[in-house]
Amino acid sequence: MAIVKISANLAEEIVEDMKRRAEEQGISMTELLRQALATQKFLQEEQDRGTKLILQRAGENDRELVGTPNHYRTGRSRGR
Repeated sequence: MAIVKISANLAEEIVEDMKRRAEEQGISMTELLRQALATQKFLQEEQDRGTKLILQRAGENDRELVGTPNHYRTGRSRGR
């Protein structure tokens, strides 16, 4: 696979968050972006297949995320 260098205009806060996250994980910012894009691709493909994304915090009801991976909003709680 050929490697292509890109340039992006991002808010300073986003870049600082990326630097912090990359440092915490012991990876480069490039690898952080690769992982984020792979995650977004996976979520979009799953949504296209009709998969629902459900999140659950310990001790709380499930929350369904509705929308595209770029613009999720929480749906109603799913009681158990």
